[in-house]
Amino acid sequence: MIKITGLSALNTRALTEMLDGQPEASLVDITTSAASFDMSMAEAMSVVERAKNRAQAAHGAVGHPYASLHTVTRKLEQVRKAREVAARTTAKPVTPVPTVRRTVRTPLCTFLTDDGPWLVRYIPTGGRIARPARSVVEHATVEFFDPALADDSFERGPGFGVLGQFVADYTVTTLLDTDDWHRGMNLGSSPSWTIDGPDLYAIRVWIDGRRQELS
Repeated sequence: MIKITGLSALNTRALTEMLDGQPEASLVDITTSAASFDMSMAEAMSVVERAKNRAQAAHGAVGHPYASLHTVTRKLEQVRKAREVAARTTAKPVTPVPTVRRTVRTPLCTFLTDDGPWLVRYIPTGGRIARPARSVVEHATVEFFDPALADDSFERGPGFGVLGQFVADYTVTTLLDTDDWHRGMNLGSSPSWTIDGPDLYAIRVWIDGRRQELS
């Protein structure tokens, strides 16, 4: 299943129009701002490319619906890249972060949620967080990265790196001691930077396991 979110009304309208009457239409669930493809990534990219070809043939390569489908292609490409980064990241051994007196483990885990992948890092007391400037934390902390924006060269600037774009961090106490986790969380300004209740529950279970393991 491939899901892309943050689509505009024109994006979803163009996709709906160009899939109308096509065999693959039954495999694509389109809402007001998202689309789910019940197929592989390669198949989803091919479906959208054929839709763009039909749009260009019927309406030209300028304006709606052809131009409106570019965002759909871009969103699929972001998900494809994020999955590749997530697979590469989870396959790598985690390098311990050294402190002056001892080595502190900082476990990583990738969660593939409905709104996209999240790379979550647990920083125990005494470990160093990504921002600001690898500061040492006095309380166990959890960092959230968007792996779709990973930058091995660091050319994007502060907040970007091999783990992706740094989005937010919270103390473990803040994440585990709340009673309204079922409402999910909004981690930043981007519409895709949200985590719904069930996914947040899975992340909280993982965090609690790391807290018990490293305490």
